[in-house]
Amino acid sequence: MRWSASTLAIALAVCACSTPPVDPACTPADSYLTYATFGRPFMEDWCTSCHSQSTFPNMRGGAPDDVNLDTLDEVRLWGGEIEELAAHGSDMPPAGGPTPGERRQLAIWLTCGAR
Repeated sequence: MRWSASTLAIALAVCACSTPPVDPACTPADSYLTYATFGRPFMEDWCTSCHSQSTFPNMRGGAPDDVNLDTLDEVRLWGGEIEELAAHGSDMPPAGGPTPGERRQLAIWLTCGAR
């Protein structure tokens, strides 16, 4: 079967419109970044010593009582702030913390939906 140029152009346009755009940071090579393989260990290493419901109030290092990162749902709730302060900034954790590479992985994981 031979397609005309106009038929091919229409078919390509329909395909392009029906395919959702992909965030360039969310590539298959980064698909290993899940809550189990990255998010939870990252939060446990760098965040929940202050941002956890199980942390005593006097041990939270000034973290607000309502900002806890014990679960994936809580991480998603605070994802914008986490991305701003920890992934793209260096404000969190206040005593230093993740390497620039780990911060980049955090940004990718959050941008890709923190799954």
